[in-house]
Amino acid sequence: MKKFSEVNEGKVFLADPSVIKKYAGFIVPLYVTGILKCDERLVEEWLDMNKKANRSRGYNLILDIELLAIKQVLDNPLTQAGYEKLQQEIVAKCPKLEKFLRLQYTNPENFK
Repeated sequence: MKKFSEVNEGKVFLADPSVIKKYAGFIVPLYVTGILKCDERLVEEWLDMNKKANRSRGYNLILDIELLAIKQVLDNPLTQAGYEKLQQEIVAKCPKLEKFLRLQYTNPENFK
């Protein structure tokens, strides 16, 4: 009896969480301060994971709020195409991120 009729060597893509964290790190404070809106649970989870006691344990964990932050500027970084765009953006010195943040920081409504 044949055990396998077909061999599937499909590749699984895994995004580097440290690259995602570094890029999202500039946007997440906008969620924490309330300038950008999201589910409070995501903010609390992110703050909890960044406490000194939990930081080393969860460093390579990708949190939903970080993905949400990158999706404000770029595509989903968990797909291969989205991750490659993220890397290209970083190599180009993050022009889209700078443009996005400039709009947020120059809006006087955000600082009332």
